Amino acid sequence: MTKTELNAAIRLLDDPDKQVYGIIRDKLFSQGLDIIPPLTQVLTSEGVSTLMRSRIESILSKLELEDISGNFKTWQKDDSDLLKGFWYLSRLEYFSQSFEDAQKLFESIELPFSNEELSNNYSDTEKVKILNHFVYKQLKFRITNSDNYFEPQYCFLQDVLQKRKANPVSMGLVYLLIARRMNLPIVGINLPKIFITAMTCGSSQNISFYINPSNEGAVFPRQEITRFLSQNNITGKNEFFQPCSNSTVILRLLAHLEHSLKTKKMFAKASCVSKLLKTFDNQLDKDTNWL
Repeated sequence: MTKTELNAAIRLLDDPDKQVYGIIRDKLFSQGLDIIPPLTQVLTSEGVSTLMRSRIESILSKLELEDISGNFKTWQKDDSDLLKGFWYLSRLEYFSQSFEDAQKLFESIELPFSNEELSNNYSDTEKVKILNHFVYKQLKFRITNSDNYFEPQYCFLQDVLQKRKANPVSMGLVYLLIARRMNLPIVGINLPKIFITAMTCGSSQNISFYINPSNEGAVFPRQEITRFLSQNNITGKNEFFQPCSNSTVILRLLAHLEHSLKTKKMFAKASCVSKLLKTFDNQLDKDTNWL
């Protein structure tokens, strides 16, 4: 499509005839992601009618969702890069942010010690104490107050890293990312109602102890999970005690985001998240209260 043809097609988005709109919409879709910059430029210009604005936003939303969905499907085949999964999710809000920019933002967090120094000189418990001091005292990450648990912004990489505030799931995700950057064998635990982590015995994946990132990295034994499940009338399952995949971590944050958007009555965007949730091979048990 030439520039002249593109401009003509965009102008026709203001045509009230739905049949004309359908033809133009499909033609623009066929251009793929290349159509996003010119549509965005029109959207931010002055004098755009309500009808054209609505149609452009609909086209952009569908294009972005299809791209993110495709990326998630590919990522699940090898979900070893947790940061990339977090970035894909965050593109729902910051679509134009590149992965390189996301990496730079995360890597701007400088570790105060070498991984070799940490691994050679301390026990697992001491390592977690050092990690906790770094995350909560030096970097000053914190859980947002309970009134703001379901603010959508606390699900996005850029907001969480820049504001140093998170909901319980995104806090656990950041905790995992920093721990892994320090070469600590800490894993995610998909516990209902509150996402937690655990220290493992290296490659064996056996749990040494559990960690609650939402409580400044407090350490606790397995029995506390059993007590927590009982107090909340949740039937215990083996998966609530064992390491979960990176896909499950992102799935959990997507579920939190979906609920957050519905809470804020942002139903169109919540519908997009619902579609993304369905692209995952593994699914959260619908009979369990994850929130």
